[in-house]
Order: sequence, then C-alpha cells, then structure tokens
Amino acid sequence: MGLHTHTFNRQPGWHDGDLDLDILVSHQDQVIDVATGAEVLASSDFCEHAVTQIGDHVLTFQGHPEFIPEYASAIMNVRRDIIGESAYTNGMDSLSGRHEGDRVARWIHNFLTA
Repeated sequence: MGLHTHTFNRQPGWHDGDLDLDILVSHQDQVIDVATGAEVLASSDFCEHAVTQIGDHVLTFQGHPEFIPEYASAIMNVRRDIIGESAYTNGMDSLSGRHEGDRVARWIHNFLTA
C-alpha cells in the first residue's frame, strides 16, 4: 500500500518522459496472469504486471491513478489492523513522494486519441 515505483521496459508512443512511474497502490489482489495478447509494459519487484496493453484498444494499470494521497492515507487508516504495522508505516511514509496520477491521465488521453 502507498506509493510504489513501476518501471516501463520500453516507451510506447503515448508515453512521455521518464520510464519510472510513481503511482498509488492498494493491492489486496493482483493480476497474476495477463490476458491473451497483452504486452506487459511496466512492472516492479512487487507487481509483475503493473501496466499492460492489448493492441491499440486496451490499456490497463494495476495501480490507482485516480487516488490522491489523502485518500490512500484514509484507506490505510481504516485497514491498519488488517495490513499490519509494517505495511501501514511503510505505506504512510511513502505518501510524501510524488504521485503521478496526472501523468497517467495524460497517457490515457494520448492512448485514446492516437
């Protein structure tokens, strides 16, 4: 939980800038097998299929670009007993980093209008 960094393995046409993406996550469940025809574009040690794409019509993000740090904090406060003190502390500490939800929104726009 909290802010995690995923790294792109290449730069798709809709992508701009740095290959690292800092995004809020709240993983109880994760995609463990990608859909048929999907290409994994970004991953991390924690999340193998962080960003995937199928052709020019499907783009997925495992993280939550729609979250804001205050919302992530509220979720962790509610789930503190469930996630444990270590995950809670690490997640809360990570929230001071840069969340790139706006960057992901731009990418989604670029993808849909390409």
